[in-house]
Amino acid sequence: MSSIILCALSILKGNPEDTAPRVFSFNGMRFEGIQTNEAPVKCLLEIYSDPEACTQIQCLCSEEVNAPVEGYGASTFAYFEEAIQAFCEEKGILPPIVNPISYDFSRPELSLAEIVESLDDDSENTIHIDMTGGGRDATILLALASQLFEMQGETCTLGDVLYANYSEGTIVEQGRTFHLVELMNATRSFIDYARADQLCRFFSDKERYSSDIRSFCDDIQQLSDNLYLCKVGSIQYDVAKVQGDLGRFIEAVSDYIEQRNDDQERLELDSIGEEK
Repeated sequence: MSSIILCALSILKGNPEDTAPRVFSFNGMRFEGIQTNEAPVKCLLEIYSDPEACTQIQCLCSEEVNAPVEGYGASTFAYFEEAIQAFCEEKGILPPIVNPISYDFSRPELSLAEIVESLDDDSENTIHIDMTGGGRDATILLALASQLFEMQGETCTLGDVLYANYSEGTIVEQGRTFHLVELMNATRSFIDYARADQLCRFFSDKERYSSDIRSFCDDIQQLSDNLYLCKVGSIQYDVAKVQGDLGRFIEAVSDYIEQRNDDQERLELDSIGEEK
């Protein structure tokens, strides 16, 4: 399995003699960074240092990011690469390949193609995304890339999506928004084309989702398979079974959402307690 970090680099700013590293916290861990992407990328590297070590960092880089920065004697990309290498040496982490991807907001499709080409077709890929850096256009491109990854099927999985909140000094998980988009696309695929594979893959985590949710997924997968095989005699039975399990599915999902909200609230309260 290969793990890849995807980010859009922000331009390095400030005078190195006057700029102190900013400290960000994440689940009791602390990470320092001067450049915008430093702390969240370091966070991902430490979280997944073993056994799923990140092997690549794919960085969207504008012309400004690749240009020398006054006072630093190097480009933003060169500074970021050196900072990541130093962090890995300090933590005993196998340094990943840090690869710059030229980004031109007027030709985003070129960068998107290069991102997809970075995937290892011979193994499963887990993609982690740092949403902190870059302009809004680059952020949209990262979101599009995540959808392309999901289209790869079982060979590609979206991992953590992080964002470093500068004003609060925290690193937060932003994956919920991406998962909502994934769920909407999977639902549309089932409604328009009777394809259940995306929905079933979305709810495939046995530890996260209840038996009622997985049972409903089995029902719609069976219906989808019989529709594609034109098993007319079985379709009426399959539809009735889906309709029968739909109520329990909706109730189970509602319970799951409520539980997740309660868990999130508890985490936020615990975090406030730690800060105090």
